[in-house]
Amino acid sequence: MPERGHLRGSNHRAHHGGSALLRGIVGLALASLIACAGAGLSPMEKQATASGPRGEFELGLQYLAGAGVERDQVKAVEWIRKAAEQGYAPAQVKLGELYYFGEGVPKDPQRTVEWTRKAAVAGDSQGQIALGWLYLKGHGVARSPEDAVSWIRKAALQGDPQGQTDLGTMYEMGWGVPKTLSESARWYREAADQGYALAQYNLAIAYRSGSGVQRDPAKAVKWYRKAADQGLAAAQFGLGARYASGEGVARDTSEAVKWFRKAAEQGDVRAQFTLGAAYANGDGVPEDLETAHMWITIAASRGNRDAAAVLPSVEQKLTPEQIASSKARAAAWLDAHPVPTR
Repeated sequence: MPERGHLRGSNHRAHHGGSALLRGIVGLALASLIACAGAGLSPMEKQATASGPRGEFELGLQYLAGAGVERDQVKAVEWIRKAAEQGYAPAQVKLGELYYFGEGVPKDPQRTVEWTRKAAVAGDSQGQIALGWLYLKGHGVARSPEDAVSWIRKAALQGDPQGQTDLGTMYEMGWGVPKTLSESARWYREAADQGYALAQYNLAIAYRSGSGVQRDPAKAVKWYRKAADQGLAAAQFGLGARYASGEGVARDTSEAVKWFRKAAEQGDVRAQFTLGAAYANGDGVPEDLETAHMWITIAASRGNRDAAAVLPSVEQKLTPEQIASSKARAAAWLDAHPVPTR
């Protein structure tokens, strides 16, 4: 009996020794695999891997933009996908966006919805907003304005100012909910009070027109200014228009031109045409027909019909040399300010 016990003990020790040996072999193999996987990584990529999904996502964005690295859409997708597969919601939303636009991957509406939904279900407000708009457009899912409102409302209730603004738009347009301008203005104000420029601009329009709120030109100017100060071109044009007309603020054509110029330099075609007209008429600036022609040419080239209609009459007042100079200036501006593709 003792011998049996001894033998059992020996077998027991041998069994555990074998298990330890097996674990050691497996550990070495895994370490070897990890070392091989990391061998081809740049120091930046190794750092991203060590930082986890957030670091991997941020590296993907760098590859996408060519920020500090050579621009590479394929690598961008690779690193963003790594983060998305680990449940990192911003990466999931971004991967859905890449499938939507076909950047680094073929356009795929179903995968757009798949990745966007993962983030939305996890409670990410940007994912909820994006999924809402996919439902509104019927992109990769059956069109459902009601589902669109449901998802966007979730983001708004989390306090996301974009979600609040988009929900205000839903009420303003009557998309998925009864058209209710007072509710629209309420949600715009929620976002505007958080400093969200688009909501401030929308609220300015509401006060100017009396849409869902009592008409108040002075309050309209207040909200136009808040959005304009943040660089929103549409608000800059709107504020310039208020100074030009004296609506809600003392009329000041030089101040109007200042804001028209800010918006025009950002590519707002209405501001470009209006700035050109100001130079043509000497309204708020000294008359300068060549500069007027330049801005009107820019606006016309970007599809402004009013600009295209008046351009010949401006050209009649210029010499061929002035026209050539103006067109060269306009071409240089257009080359330096290409139309965004998205």
